[in-house]
Amino acid sequence: MKRASALLARLGRRRAPAPPDPLTKFVEQAAMRLRQELAGPFEPPPPLDGQFIGPPDYVGVAAEKSGTTWWYRLLVSHPEIVGVPRKELHYFQHHWDADFDAQLIAAYHRYFPRTEGQLAGEWTPRYAVDPWTPGRLAASAPNARLLVMLRDPVDRFRSGATHELHRFGIVQTRMLVENFERGRYASQINRLLQYFPEEQILVLQFEACLRDPAGEYRRTLQFLGVDPGYSPENIGDRVHGAKVPHVNVPADLRLQLVRDYEDEVRMLADRWENIDLSLWPHFEHLSRS
Repeated sequence: MKRASALLARLGRRRAPAPPDPLTKFVEQAAMRLRQELAGPFEPPPPLDGQFIGPPDYVGVAAEKSGTTWWYRLLVSHPEIVGVPRKELHYFQHHWDADFDAQLIAAYHRYFPRTEGQLAGEWTPRYAVDPWTPGRLAASAPNARLLVMLRDPVDRFRSGATHELHRFGIVQTRMLVENFERGRYASQINRLLQYFPEEQILVLQFEACLRDPAGEYRRTLQFLGVDPGYSPENIGDRVHGAKVPHVNVPADLRLQLVRDYEDEVRMLADRWENIDLSLWPHFEHLSRS
């Protein structure tokens, strides 16, 4: 009895394990990301009987933290659309320092097996950010239809910073700068337009998809050229909604972000008439100017 009481007393005195140190967590996560990047893209599965490979029919190119996983899963639920084992291939970031030759183009095509009558593609949100990617994507898939999903850039900035904090335990200022660049939508799309005609680009607005998911989904299917009558179950159920508190963006930084993004937002709305600035509270004033 005494022995049991002593054991319980010892257990009671044990302290709960200390939470992981943010710096340690950041270093571990950064090392894992570096190993993945150095390893290059994963090996694609071989095509099955009856399948063929070729350039993707569609590629999502933007924008991170704008509902792209939600929309991609809705797309690949369509019986005429197939995706890849991983939604984001990040193919072009691995070969930026190499001559982009026929061998690298053929290697990209191997990720898209499908049967006759099916469309195959992927969605890597950073493709529109990296300046070398649009040209290489055009060399690999000149006829691909490009999907762009955009969100209020200030809200997207905050969501991106929250993602970094949740993943790494710390937000590095250099990552905040990259996070800012991801919201320069008009510049990114203008770069795409250097290589792809406007009719091959569909610009979606995340907030419009939240407001009318069925209508925007149907518009996406029509753009891709598949049966627009298909309606997936739970179409309004978002994927990867916020599960942790958002980081604080101080009022002065928020104001600076609005000022820095204003010209981008103006150019975007002038070029793409479906962009409804009333759905972006930080830029609603531009719709009245």
